[in-house]
Amino acid sequence: MNINSLSFTSKINFVNDQDFWNVADGAYVGFSADPNDDCAIQKADEFYTRAVRTCTAGGLIDSAKNEAVGFHYYDGPKNNAALTDYVDKLFKNVKDPDKALILGGKTLTDSPYSMEQFLKIKELLSKRVDNLTILEEHRLPWSESNLHYSLPKDTWTIHTMYRPLTDYREYSALNADGLQQAFKKVQIAPDDTLTMNGLDVIV
Repeated sequence: MNINSLSFTSKINFVNDQDFWNVADGAYVGFSADPNDDCAIQKADEFYTRAVRTCTAGGLIDSAKNEAVGFHYYDGPKNNAALTDYVDKLFKNVKDPDKALILGGKTLTDSPYSMEQFLKIKELLSKRVDNLTILEEHRLPWSESNLHYSLPKDTWTIHTMYRPLTDYREYSALNADGLQQAFKKVQIAPDDTLTMNGLDVIV
């Protein structure tokens, strides 16, 4: 990104669990099996959500209008049937986002809608947002993410934990290797920067 550009650069900051909860504040984005439950979409200057596993979560940002909306979409049959309407609600809250982040999904036998919904939401966002950061599919069965966004700081703070099948110890994604262990696909938008454990990272 050209430093003279008028667009803003979102900072994506992966931290440990304690550091995440030290900053998590603002509107809480819940999740629900009812597609009409308003808790799953929160328009705010600051928002956070927790325990993103098989669900799909993230947010849309309009830098020019200084607007942001967060979402956490539960992977259930009713939500699956209402998925397009749900994404339309996101764009009613932030009509012209210049950037977005999407995170989540997992391939599990007992979560048949998880990746279907993630991929569909990703497709719909990709058509309308040029700068989309993608953290796609938690790689391991026991893994989850918490995320927080601050509009004044234009910063995503994320804690992702995972347990490898080899030793089942709990790890946090705090470097490039950990990020690859945690997610099957990582695509950082051209106008975003990635920081892990206080260090800039290129993936």
